[in-house]
Amino acid sequence: MADVCSTANVNDFNETVPISWMDLPVELWLNVFQNLPKPTILFTIRNVCKLFRALSLDPDLWHDVNMTTIKETTTTLFLPFEDEFQVHGNEKLDRLTEKLILDGNLTNSHLFCPVFDHISASVLKLKFSRYYDDFVLGEKEKLTLYSCVNLCHLDVSFCEYITSTVLKDICENCRKLQVLVLDSCKEIGDEGIKSLQVLQNLKTLDISHCASITDLGLSYMAQMPSKLKHFMSDGVLHISDGGLALFLSGQKNLETLILDGEDLTDIAVNLVASNLPKLTNFQISFCNHLSDQSFESLHGKVRLKRLCYKKLESEKISNSTLANFFAHQSVQDLQQLTLADCLCIENSTLHSIALNCPKLEDLTLQWCPEVTDEAIEKLILSCRNLKQLNLVGVKMLKGHWLNKLELHLPKLKMLDLSFCNLICDEDVYNLVKKKPDLVAYTYFHEKVDYLFVCNEAFLQIKDEPEPLSSSECAGSQGANVDF
Repeated sequence: MADVCSTANVNDFNETVPISWMDLPVELWLNVFQNLPKPTILFTIRNVCKLFRALSLDPDLWHDVNMTTIKETTTTLFLPFEDEFQVHGNEKLDRLTEKLILDGNLTNSHLFCPVFDHISASVLKLKFSRYYDDFVLGEKEKLTLYSCVNLCHLDVSFCEYITSTVLKDICENCRKLQVLVLDSCKEIGDEGIKSLQVLQNLKTLDISHCASITDLGLSYMAQMPSKLKHFMSDGVLHISDGGLALFLSGQKNLETLILDGEDLTDIAVNLVASNLPKLTNFQISFCNHLSDQSFESLHGKVRLKRLCYKKLESEKISNSTLANFFAHQSVQDLQQLTLADCLCIENSTLHSIALNCPKLEDLTLQWCPEVTDEAIEKLILSCRNLKQLNLVGVKMLKGHWLNKLELHLPKLKMLDLSFCNLICDEDVYNLVKKKPDLVAYTYFHEKVDYLFVCNEAFLQIKDEPEPLSSSECAGSQGANVDF
C-alpha cells in the first residue's frame, strides 16, 4: 500500500513534520481492529497490506468469536478488490474473498474451517448458536472445533448437530472449559452429561430445555468436581426431588440455581435451602406443587440477590405466608425479583416488599391480577432504586401514580404496561416527555421512548390547521359559523 501521510503543526512558525500512519505502533492498530466486525478484519483489513495481513490473525483479536455475527455481517460486507490491495498468501481465505466478491453470500459452513484453521488456538470464547440453518457439522468441522484447545467459554445453544457423542469429543479435546451453554440442544441426553466429568474447571453449566436429561444425568453431575457455581436447567422436565438431592450432594458451592418445577415439591426447596449456603440467585418455574412450606424453609438460610417464582397457585400458597417471607431480613439484599403468573400475590405481599427490599432494581409482577394501584404506589415510594418495572397484564391498575413517577423513581429505565387496559396511553407519553431516559410500553406493547414522543408531537403539529389571521372569518376556512 502506498505510504499514507498527514502533516501536523509543531510550533508557531508553521513548520510541518510528515506522519506516516504505517509508523504507528502495532498495539495502536490492534486497538483499532478490536472495535471492527470480525468479517471486516478477515476480508477487508487483511487485504490492505502486508502489515495488516499479519495483524489480522493476531491472537488478541480472536479471543471472543461469535459465528452468528460473522455470518450476519459478512453478507453485507464491502470489500476493496483493486489489484494493488490483493496481497496473496493465505489460499483458503483468498478463495473465500473471491467467492464473496462474486456472489455476495457465504454460509457458515464456508466460513468455519478456513477461518478457524488459523485462529483456533487463540479462541477463548466461542458462540455459534442459532446458525445451524446453514451449517453442517461434518467430520472436518468437528475436527476444527476440537482444535480449540484453549477454549474456556462455549455457547452452542439451539445447535441441532450437538449430540451426546459430539459433546463427549468436545469435552475430551477442550478440557479448559469453564462455561458451557447447551440451551435447547435436544439431542443431548444423560450419556452426554456423563462426559462432562472430565471438565475439571467447569463453573457454569446451562442445560435448559435439554428435554432428554433425567435424574440419571444429575447423578453424573454429582460426581463432577465441586467447582460448579452456576447451574441452569429451566425446561428440563424429568427432574425429581430425588435427582436434585443427588445433584446437590456433590455440588454445594452453587451461587445460581435455575430449575423447572414440573415434578418438584416442597422437598426440593428444602434441599436447596439446606445444602446451598452460598446461593444468591434462585429461580423456579411452574411451581404447581409448592406450598407454604417451601417459603418457610428458605427463611434465614439463604441471602438472595435474585429470586424468581413463576406460576404459584393460590390454593396452596397463602398471602400471609408470602407477606411474612418478604418481611424477613434475609430478603433485604434482593436486587431482582420476579413473581409471574402468581394468582396468590396480593397487596399485602407488595407492602412487605416495599418495606423490606430497599435495594430492589428489577421487579416483575407479570400477570398478577390481584395487585392494585395502592400497592404499586407504596412500592415506588419505598423502592427508589428501581431501574426496571414490569407490570404486564396487571389489569386493575389505572396508573394515577404515573403523574409523578419520574420524581419517585429517578433511576427507572424501563416500564412495561402491556395489557394494562385501564391505563391511558397519553399518561405514558407524558411520563416519557418528563423522563427522556425512560423506555415504556403501552397496552399493545408499543414502544414509547423520547424519540417516539417527539415524532408524535411533530405529527400532531403538522396535522393541525394553520391559525386564522385576525382579518379572516372562520367561515372563509370552511367552518360552519352561525351569525
